[in-house]
Amino acid sequence: MPRNFYWPQVALVFCLAAYLVGLQSGRLAAQSDPAVLPVDSQLEQFLQSRGLDRLLLREVEMQLAREFNPTQQVALGQRLARLYQAALLSNDWNDHDPRLLQRVEQWVKANPAMPNDGLALAIQHARYLAAEKKFREWWYLGRDPVQHDAVVDDLMSCYGDIARLSAKLEDDFRRAQILPESTQVEMAGKNRILVTAENRISHCQYLLGWNTYFLGIMESKNSSVWLLKSENSFRRILQLPLDGPLPDVTKQKVDLQSTWQLRSLLGLAMGLRARGSNDASSLYFKFLSNVSSETPTGKLLHVWNLESMVLSRQWDSAMEFVDEVASHKLDLRQQQLFWNSVLKASRAVRRSAPGIADSMMYRGMLGLVRNQESVLLQQWMDEQPGELAVNEFLRLWIEGYLALAKAEATGGSLALADKTLLQALESADDSVLDEDLARCRYLTALIDFRAGQLAEAAIAFSSVAETLQETAPEMAAESAWMNVRALTALGMLDNRKTGEAMAAMDRLVSMFPEGPYARAIPFLKLRLTCNWLPPQQAIEKLETIQESHPNFQEARLERVRNHYRHWKERFQADDRTARDALSKLQLVDQQFRDDPQIDSNQKLRSVLWVIDAMLEMELLDATSQGLLELATDLAATPGVNSERVNQLAYYRMMFARQNRDRQTAIELARELVNQSRGTAFERSALIYLAENYGTASELDRDQLSSAMTDFTRLSELLGDDARSLVKSKNSRITLFRLSEFCLQAGQLERADQYLDRLIDVFPNQKDYLAASARIKTRRGELKDALPRWRLLANGVEPGSDLWYEAKYQLARCLWSTGDANAKQVFRQTIQLSPSIPDAWSKEYKLLAHQMELDE
Repeated sequence: MPRNFYWPQVALVFCLAAYLVGLQSGRLAAQSDPAVLPVDSQLEQFLQSRGLDRLLLREVEMQLAREFNPTQQVALGQRLARLYQAALLSNDWNDHDPRLLQRVEQWVKANPAMPNDGLALAIQHARYLAAEKKFREWWYLGRDPVQHDAVVDDLMSCYGDIARLSAKLEDDFRRAQILPESTQVEMAGKNRILVTAENRISHCQYLLGWNTYFLGIMESKNSSVWLLKSENSFRRILQLPLDGPLPDVTKQKVDLQSTWQLRSLLGLAMGLRARGSNDASSLYFKFLSNVSSETPTGKLLHVWNLESMVLSRQWDSAMEFVDEVASHKLDLRQQQLFWNSVLKASRAVRRSAPGIADSMMYRGMLGLVRNQESVLLQQWMDEQPGELAVNEFLRLWIEGYLALAKAEATGGSLALADKTLLQALESADDSVLDEDLARCRYLTALIDFRAGQLAEAAIAFSSVAETLQETAPEMAAESAWMNVRALTALGMLDNRKTGEAMAAMDRLVSMFPEGPYARAIPFLKLRLTCNWLPPQQAIEKLETIQESHPNFQEARLERVRNHYRHWKERFQADDRTARDALSKLQLVDQQFRDDPQIDSNQKLRSVLWVIDAMLEMELLDATSQGLLELATDLAATPGVNSERVNQLAYYRMMFARQNRDRQTAIELARELVNQSRGTAFERSALIYLAENYGTASELDRDQLSSAMTDFTRLSELLGDDARSLVKSKNSRITLFRLSEFCLQAGQLERADQYLDRLIDVFPNQKDYLAASARIKTRRGELKDALPRWRLLANGVEPGSDLWYEAKYQLARCLWSTGDANAKQVFRQTIQLSPSIPDAWSKEYKLLAHQMELDE
């Protein structure tokens, strides 16, 4: 799960760099001490230059362990102290490493004269982070009463140690104030000491403010005492009066660019809410809302506001706030953080207010699926399966979306996602918002688009765009663009769809006149128009586009494509001019690729048209080989479209086939399978591999395993559901051969499952019935085998080998299951065929003997 950002842990990394000597000065000091670079200086500098702080720590520790010179020991010890200080201060709550803290504490104990106040403060900083982490685990993961005391003890221990350190630092500060300053050097030194001490005191107060806030949350009896201490610490940092009512925050000089001041103001606001001063707390949060949403504080303000209500046990207010934020227009990152926090809050609320917890869980899951946060959704589904009190529509929507995300990541089948999302839409009642129905429908449209069902996808995308135009304009614009893409793809295949595609483009521009989609429309219209002009006319039209045109390079690429169209037209007409058309295609491709302004992606696209033409014409010469090598180099360029890379791999495989280089073609097909999961190219490569496997009995163990893997994947791509099996002969052949491979591998149950799937769709297909009947008989499932043998015995041609097998197995199954009709069935078979073929004579005689028949 991505990190969850909470106060004050994220703040510390940012604010300490600005106001503490710790992190930045420690690192700078560590980088400026050449006296401690004895033997391993080059390694140390290498680690330091690359920010490998933990490795650098280990290196300096080892140097110190090897060093016997007292002077160098002191220098190395001081350097190690600074590195420890920097490492401890650079941790946030999620990165807190208890092992590092233990190492530092052990080192301090062994070297009492070495550390300074900066390291002591860094240790308390790390100890506080550990205590806060323990508090959060207790608060959000069960509130075990036994753990309560342990959490309080840790916070109390931190409080005492930080308070003592703060008192010492204040004494040092007072003593530094009376240092002499008769010279400029003395004055500068005194100021440096005072600033350092003041910063460290502020750091202590910051930690004390948050530490006592959490103690106030934990200790119900003494909460007011601790919360007042917390308020006083934050007042000191913000330079507010320590006594009396808080002044009007809007009149205070609070630096909104200072994370340090903002976090302290935030702590003050949260403490006020914990004390029941909700109006004052709300004023402070309102003031904080002026912070730019681009700052870490601004992005997390809704998270902190919610958490302050949850930690103050104001459940109803928290739920009202969740509903309020749901109507706000947050950016995607803010929404992700907020809805994840809502889900965490639901865990904390569940024990005290299960009804509100259910509502929060629903809201959080809804927010994440709206934002399409697949990683977070999957983690919540895995972690809290019993607490997801969501309605049927939302549950199915989430499951369908996660199935889609998984299929996209692995290149798997989209069938499960499509089925689940359609069930979600069917289950929706009047309580489901049109916006959420549209978001779910967008996913089903996306599946249709990727499956090539462009007309259905276009209709759905258009509907989604209209529904979401006001409430979710970004997704609406994307849906309108997908509608254009689907209709344009149809228009490129069928001229009758061109008008509809043009209308969709005009609709997009009117709905979303600004943005990249609208800017892409004029050239898209030109491209579609040219597609239905005769190639030569299209080329002439494209040649009129001047170099100053924003789509000049795209127009040049379209010229290459239309020269390819012209070649294809000549080639399909079996015209001798096809070679001339190919020569012109090669020329414009060469001119296009010679332009240094053309990127590798466009060059590869251009040369692939030439390669395709040469492949169709079976021109297996040095030119085609050179173009394949050139395209391979272009495909290796970073950022090249993966679809083009896969297309090239497919062409290389096809050229190898034409050269009758079977081994190379198989190797290239295997490469294509590995790099193009989920694409038509993977399917083509798998089909080629499938064609090159022998029968199941001819394969050795490794070949059999490979065949099962390839045929399983091919079956996933072609589909093994009833619809796919009816439509596609390849689907049926693939599933049947897969059953044969499984049978050969001894996986009888799996083989039988595949055959059952085929028989459900084709109940009278003799090959499927015979294979299934044999497996069921072999597994001893005679009652299940009987109806299949009966169908075969009554349906296949009498006198055929399969007829004799079916009649024999039918009688044997009846006899073995104790059926009284077994003898009669067997006698009828013998009467119908008095001359049993030699292949079955032995089995028939043995069965007749078992039945004690005289015939």
